[in-house]
Amino acid sequence: MQVFTLPLGALQTNCYILVSEKKALVIDPADSHLQILALLQKEGLLLEGILLTHCHFDHMGGVDALAEASGAPLYCPEKDAVGLTDEDRNASRYFGEGLSLKTLPTRLLKEGDEITLGSEMLTVLETPGHTSGSVCYLAENLLISGDTLFFRGYGRTDLPSGSDAKLYSSLKRLFCLEDRTVYPGHGPTTTLLKEKSFYGF
Repeated sequence: MQVFTLPLGALQTNCYILVSEKKALVIDPADSHLQILALLQKEGLLLEGILLTHCHFDHMGGVDALAEASGAPLYCPEKDAVGLTDEDRNASRYFGEGLSLKTLPTRLLKEGDEITLGSEMLTVLETPGHTSGSVCYLAENLLISGDTLFFRGYGRTDLPSGSDAKLYSSLKRLFCLEDRTVYPGHGPTTTLLKEKSFYGF
């Protein structure tokens, strides 16, 4: 599976474009749908879906424009879906102008759900803590971790629905997986093995 990374928006949120057999999924279109569309066009890719790791404003600011321009369906974590339109839950109210999406999710994702991309597959892992409905996306050789796990860091838990205890449990779960490249919501890539060692699990 090929991965393109676009750091977008004021918080430089990592938007990922996953590719298999010229088909693509966009994960966390934070901002600037034009940059995303330009890359898709340049690489000759067919966009099959828009996925969110969680419903914070800085991960979904480009959803409406991208969905309208491409016609691609939105897949959203079921337990975080309230944040699509709730300005408190998506934290936009705390950081400036509120955000409430117009795009309705075509599919609500839960633990164990699978999403096909070409000849490859993503599996949904529920990893609450940063938000109550945060998920990661697991493939054979990679993990899209959203704000659950960063390079030597993890997402804050002091915003609505965050939980230190749940995040700790989610990290323990991730560190039980086989080593993979980790593509986080912010910052550089890392690996599960490196982070497991850093945190002493």
